[in-house]
Amino acid sequence: MMKVKVLIGLGVLCLASLAQAEVVIVTNPGLNCVEVADASPEIYYSGGVAYNSDSSSATFQCTMERRYLDLNGADPEYLEDNYWWAYVNDASTTGNVSCFMRSCSSDGTSCISSATRSSTGTGVQGISLFPTVFPSGDYGRFSYLQCSIPAASGTSRSGVVSYTDYEFNDTSN
Repeated sequence: MMKVKVLIGLGVLCLASLAQAEVVIVTNPGLNCVEVADASPEIYYSGGVAYNSDSSSATFQCTMERRYLDLNGADPEYLEDNYWWAYVNDASTTGNVSCFMRSCSSDGTSCISSATRSSTGTGVQGISLFPTVFPSGDYGRFSYLQCSIPAASGTSRSGVVSYTDYEFNDTSN
């Protein structure tokens, strides 16, 4: 319950600090994540959560749609800055769930990444980039959250419950 209050507080703080900025907040279920770099993926979906059911760690990529605002029929306002947070279920006693946001050019040849954030301990918990701003770039780029998920241990599986992309234009510069 404490972690939920902390993340709600972060959301209120974000809104208060960006009161004059254009903001789009999108939350997605872990169901939108896919396992990558594996010839035979062992991703398991249950209740909207994406779990790693393999006996080794896995890499999940979770899509984030780039947004823009069309305010009063004016030129579109492209949102170029981000915070992100994710709820993860860490069932591993030997590893943590670690995630970062990645933004790439339309042809995939030029990519930038945010700082990595990791779970601590076990159970469902929130991890977040906030308060660090990630300048994800213009609308022509594509973005995703990439997470390293620890191996399953018996019937205990770690995974991504949900993730949120908070897009805005940082007007403080």
